[in-house]
Parts: sequence; structure tokens; C-alpha cells
Amino acid sequence: MRDEKHKVLILTDFTQICYDSVSYGLEFCRYYGFAAEILHVESANDVVDNNQRNKTKSITELYNRKFQLGVQIVIRHGILSEVIADEVSSGNFMLIILGTHGKSGFQTLTGSAASKIILNQNIPILVVQNRKFTPIKKILLPIQKATSASTNLSDIVSATKILGAKVDIICRQEGFDNTAFFVDKFSEKEDVEFDVEILGEGSMNFAKQVISFSEENDVDMILGLPSEIENLELDVMVEQLMFNIPQIPVMCCGF
Repeated sequence: MRDEKHKVLILTDFTQICYDSVSYGLEFCRYYGFAAEILHVESANDVVDNNQRNKTKSITELYNRKFQLGVQIVIRHGILSEVIADEVSSGNFMLIILGTHGKSGFQTLTGSAASKIILNQNIPILVVQNRKFTPIKKILLPIQKATSASTNLSDIVSATKILGAKVDIICRQEGFDNTAFFVDKFSEKEDVEFDVEILGEGSMNFAKQVISFSEENDVDMILGLPSEIENLELDVMVEQLMFNIPQIPVMCCGF
């Protein structure tokens, strides 16, 4: 029986890109025992690939038949980010899964669609590329400024406990003292443990260092926290993480 308290909303636009993320999402929910819904939002100008629609329907039926997921494909009409927000609020979802390949997929449908989806929701969004699901055991949280994570760590702790994953924190040398102090205080309060590691200065920007570290240390998921958000643009670091070349899933939260 699926866990209705932990329900995942999987987005699709019936393209190959989103078929990959639907496949990932279905396997994610099967592994963790979560309930799920697949959502497609149509507008008047949409041209849907019926072959991809049928592929999505087929894999959903396969998972329902083989693993009793009970997943439905729901079609709604309207403005993408607004419909998603309404669905999240009415369906009691804990997580959204969104697919992208580099700067394609939802990122190119309406220009800044991916950014709007992420910034307009109050639950975490897991951004996945063309990568098969593997159990999430090791999560990396990069912190540029300790204060930027202060309102997010409680949510992160809750989410990672559900997944049964361990969180490591990395920061730059110049921010280590503040980050370590902040994390120690938080850990005492919440009775959790984090390992804090330092990245050297190097010539790479912080996002590239994070991606390199993640690849070298077999990280299963990166947490994307922005240090500053202006208008409807994603923080540069978060965007770089979302489109990482090793295709490590990125959970965007705390917006």
C-alpha cells in the first residue's frame, strides 16, 4: 500500500525529456513506497507528441500493474506555474519531480518556465536529467553563506530522514568558521549530525567545485539553496547545479 502522507507530483509535457523524468519518478516512488500523480498542463498553443503520450501512459500502466502504484495521469488546463501550485495545494504533495536535459525541457517551453515552477512552489522540487534512479544515500548541501541556509535546514532534515540519507555540508575556507558554528548550534537543537568539509579556493567557481566534489565522492543528490533571489531569476549557482554535466539530481528547496 502506498504512503499517502508522502505523495509526489511528477510533471510531464509528453516529451522524451519528461518521459525520462517520469521513469525516474515512478521508480523513486516504487522504491520508497510513496504515492504519486503525473501531471500534464495543457494550453491552447500546445502540440503534444502522441507517441510520447502513449509511452508515458504505457510505463505508468506497467508500474501500476507490476507494483500496484495506483498512479493517475492528470490533465489540467491553464498557466503552468499556477496550475501546479493549485494541484500541490489541493493534493497534499511533499515533492515535485521535474525533468530537464541541460537547458532544454521545461526550461525552453516558456523561456523561464523551470525557474517560475521552482520559485512559485513552497515544497522541494527534485530536478532530474537523463539518469536512472538509484537509492539516495548521500546528499551534499553546499553553503555559500550560513545565514542563507538558516530557514531551510529544518525542512532539509525532515526530507532526508524520510529518504534515510546522510547529508554532508561543504563550504569555502572563508566561510568555514561561520558555517561550522551555525551547523553545530543547529545540530544540538535538532539532535542531528552533519559533516562539514572545506573546499579550497581554486580557480573554479563554487558551483563547479560542488559538482566536481559530488562526482568524485559518489554523491546521489545535491541540495540547491540560493544565496540571493531577484525577480523570477534563479540564483546563478542553483542554475549551474541544476544543469550539471554528471546529471546528479538536484533538490531545490527553501525558496
